[in-house]
Order: sequence, then structure tokens, then C-alpha cells
Amino acid sequence: MRNRYHEDCGTVSGWIGTSELLLLSAATLCLLCGAMAVGQQDTRHELSISTTDRDSLEQEYLSLQERHSRLEADLKKQQLELETQQQETERLATALANEQQLTTRQAADLQQQTARLELEQQRLEQAREQLTLSQAALLAVKQQLQTEQNTAKQASAELARVQNQLTAARRDTETLQQKLTASEQALRESRTLLAAKTTADQQLREENAALKKKLEEWGRATNSLVALRGPLRKVVFIYDTSGSMSEGDRFESSRQLLKQWISNLQMEQFAVIDFDSEAVRWRTTFEQATEANRAAANEFLEKAVAGGNTRTDLALETAFSSFPDVDTIVLLTDGRMTGSGGTTVPEAQLVQLRSRLKEQHAGVVINTIGIGNYFSAEPDDKTNTTNQSFGHFLMMIAVEHNGVFIGLGEKK
Repeated sequence: MRNRYHEDCGTVSGWIGTSELLLLSAATLCLLCGAMAVGQQDTRHELSISTTDRDSLEQEYLSLQERHSRLEADLKKQQLELETQQQETERLATALANEQQLTTRQAADLQQQTARLELEQQRLEQAREQLTLSQAALLAVKQQLQTEQNTAKQASAELARVQNQLTAARRDTETLQQKLTASEQALRESRTLLAAKTTADQQLREENAALKKKLEEWGRATNSLVALRGPLRKVVFIYDTSGSMSEGDRFESSRQLLKQWISNLQMEQFAVIDFDSEAVRWRTTFEQATEANRAAANEFLEKAVAGGNTRTDLALETAFSSFPDVDTIVLLTDGRMTGSGGTTVPEAQLVQLRSRLKEQHAGVVINTIGIGNYFSAEPDDKTNTTNQSFGHFLMMIAVEHNGVFIGLGEKK
């Protein structure tokens, strides 16, 4: 702003010098014109000027007038420019004054800010000193914390080692506990089986005497149709088709007997299950005892083939689960019952099955038909269970469920 002002002022000074020159030229011109006028007056009286000189003087006079007019025009123009420049100069002076005032205020503000900054710097210095002290204290705390962390890590490592030892000891203890529990369980089962076998042997001896008397009353049946016990409203026929039924004429004789009962028995509804390793239902619900249904059931029996294990327990469970409102069961089997793996079932398990049937299905009449050598005293190689035990099992089921036991011997 100040440089601009000085430049403008220099320009104004140049303009003023030019105006003075113009004024000086105008004055000179006026003096010359006055002299010429005086000369003309004197010439009229004293001299006689030639025409050529007069024309030359007039032309020079006109040229001077023209130059005078141009100078006056330039002077006016320069005066206008000078006025404009003066106005600009005044404006610049005003702006400069304003700028100076602003600069003064800014300087005052700057001084205040400088004072505040000095105070702030003092506070920062104090804060820096406090921070230095705090950092020293923090460093001391950090060193102490590092020491405590190292101690904690050592303690943690020791604790982990102890925990690992404790876990290993716990696993060993659990293993020993499991072995002990298994040993105790095996001991209890052995005691239970021994007690059951002792009880079963005693019960078997007692019941054999009673059964012999029953056999004398019932007698041995042949392949002819005999009467069965029970309400005979909803009857389930259970037919053994295991591999042992293929010996002799067991399979065919029992199938013919069952077909006679299905064809002629006075009943309302019936169902048929054949079993070996699995239990297969003829139909999933009871069917009315119509001639068509009886014939269809006999066709189902004709398609049966002997093979597999003797899962008598599975067949009975299927009968009660699939036909829960059954009131009469007719079971035809050659006696020796086996488990899912083909192993002969021990006597204790037979006693348990009888007890379960009696407890859960005491109201259902069960008729049993023993086929083949169901009273053989030859023991099983693995369980030492004889066919006599299975014959006894079939007879006791019939007795305990108000049914009849029928024995069908093999043809010699």
C-alpha cells in the first residue's frame, strides 16, 4: 500500500511540471502577440511591411494559436487527470490511514496474543516439569510392575505345572475309578446272575414237578386242530421261521397247524408275525377274520423260509408294541432262543423275560406250542443252557398267562 502511494505521488509531480511548462509557453505566446500588435501599430505609422512578410507572420501566428489551443486542451486533460489522481491519492491516503489503524489494532492484538502465549508458555513449562516428575514416577511404577509381572509369570508357570500334574492325577484317578466301577458292576452282575441262576434252578426244580402233572392232564397233541385258551377276539399268531426250524419236519408241520388255526379258529380279528433274526408283520393292523383275510394270511405263511436266529423276545415285543390291544397270543417255536449275535440266551435272561411279560402284560392270554426236542437235556456249548430250559420257559409262559402249552414232537 505504501509503495503504491509513493508511485502515485511521483506521477503527480511529473504532471505538475508539464502544466507549468504549458503555462510558460502560453505567457510567451501572449507576449509575442502583444509585440506583434504593437509592431503593427508602429508599422502603420513608420514602416511599410511587405505582403510576403505579413503572410509569413500570419501563418506563424496561426501556427502559434493552434499550438496554444493544443496546449490548452492538453492542459485541461492533464488537469482532469490531475484531479482524478488527486482523488485517487486521497482515497489511497484514506486507505493507508485505515490500514495504519488496522495495523495498529493488529499490533495491539499481537501484543496481547504474545502476552497470552508467554503465559501459556510459562504454564507449559510448569506442566513439562510436572510431566517430567510424573514420567519419573511412572517409570518407577513401570519397573515395579515389570518386576511383579515377571513374578506373576513365574507363579503362573508354576501353577500351570501344578495344574498339569493335578490334571494327570485326576485322569489317573478317573481311570482307576472307571476300572473300579466296572469291576464293581461286573461283580454285581455276576452276583445277580449267580443269584438268578440259583433262584431259577430252584424254581425250575419246583416247577418241573408241577409241569409234569400238567402234562399228564394236557397230554401231547398231534398235528390235528386243538382248542386254545383266551378271549380270541383279537389274536396274534407268532410263527418261528429261524434256521433251527428247518430240522426234520418242524417247519412244515408247524406251518400246517398254524394254517388250520387261522382257517378255522372262531375269532373276531387277527394278525400274523413271523420271526427269525427280525420280526416281520403280515399287516400293520388287526384284520377282520373274513375268509379273504384268512386266505391272504395263509399265503403269507406259504412264502416263509426258514433261516436266521431265534429272536423270540423281539417277536413278543413287536406283538405288544404293534398290537397293544391284543387279548390272545399263539406262539409257535422250537424253543431255543438266541440273541442278536446268535448266542443262546442264558437261563437268567429267560427268567427276566418271563418276569417282564408277567408284570407288563399279565392280562394277555399266551398259548405256546413247543416244536421238536424242546425237552432235550443236551447243553449249549457257550451258555450251558439246555433245550429243557426253553421247554420249561414256554410252559411257564403259558401257565403264568392262563394259556395252554402244546408240544409237537418230530417224526422219527
